[in-house]
Amino acid sequence: MANQMTAAVESREANVNTYTSVMEAIGNLDIVRESHPPLNVTVEQGVVTLSGVALSRMMRHAMLRAAAMTPGVAKVVDKLVDDTQLRLAVANELAAEPSLRQHQPSMIVDSYAGMITLSSAKLSEADQAKAREVASRIAGAQGVIIK
Repeated sequence: MANQMTAAVESREANVNTYTSVMEAIGNLDIVRESHPPLNVTVEQGVVTLSGVALSRMMRHAMLRAAAMTPGVAKVVDKLVDDTQLRLAVANELAAEPSLRQHQPSMIVDSYAGMITLSSAKLSEADQAKAREVASRIAGAQGVIIK
């Protein structure tokens, strides 16, 4: 029984140490330090999962590489999205929504740090609510602003 408790404590300590090292490695990247992207890191027995939003593909790859090169990391699970992927995913979902299809030529979709901005002068309140609902469903969306 004491051995099991000791192993559990050691495992928890290893996870905390690995988490701290990964956060430090990612935080030391200039591109991350200067922009503070929404990032979640979890560690379980040497497996690091990164989720959240990277501002660019370059940032995404840099964060994944930094995590992978951290001592104690056995594997990195990539659940990150970058703003370009997010923008395209939102645009595709909006285009697939029958009630919003008529607004596609005039609707502009943008994303920064996972915040989606939808711009269109022609959206009724009902269409705005539907667009917000559709955009909010996309993994990685941190919020939706309609202009």
